[in-house]
Amino acid sequence: EFLVSGESIIRNLEHGLARGDELGGAMRVGYLPDMFGHVAQMPQILRQAGIEHAVVWRGVPAAIDKHAFTWEAPDGSSVRAEYLPEGYSNGAYLLTVPGGLPNAVEALREAMEPFFDDGPILAMYGADHQEPLPELVGLAREAGIEIKTLPGYLDAANGAEHRLWRGELRSGARANMLMGVTSARIDLKIAAARAERALERYAEPLQALW
Repeated sequence: EFLVSGESIIRNLEHGLARGDELGGAMRVGYLPDMFGHVAQMPQILRQAGIEHAVVWRGVPAAIDKHAFTWEAPDGSSVRAEYLPEGYSNGAYLLTVPGGLPNAVEALREAMEPFFDDGPILAMYGADHQEPLPELVGLAREAGIEIKTLPGYLDAANGAEHRLWRGELRSGARANMLMGVTSARIDLKIAAARAERALERYAEPLQALW
């Protein structure tokens, strides 16, 4: 988010939502779990797109000690943010833990309880380079686990008051921020920035005037 222009972020969101709608409907969730920090204006951008929820992991400071908080942009726009304490795959390995699913579920509950208290625990089954197991739905039902989409979970969890956080999310308190990405392949970053400036500040304004 810090390496591209705000216009690039907005257009990426516009194109993504439009393409999702072509395929039957995009989930209106600001799913941003693995970005290396978040710009202060992200809640504003999401709200302008009609999105009321953000889902984040990296960058969340230690001051946020529960799974939900209100994230406010400099202009006062805010979204309900869902913090993923152990990332976007905390439930991906439930079926591979020695001792079976009941033991794995109990271990996950103990790890997540400080953030969720007595409420339902969000176990994310997504992981890099891993397909869901064919028997997942049946095993989850046997264990009393409810499978939902992110919008389904967030809609059910909405409504309560949460701690307020204003501005950037750029803390490495609980997750590595991998700041070295800013200096990797710098030639490509320079070229991309040059292309952004040429389009946003010259080509399109001149086209509009013409």
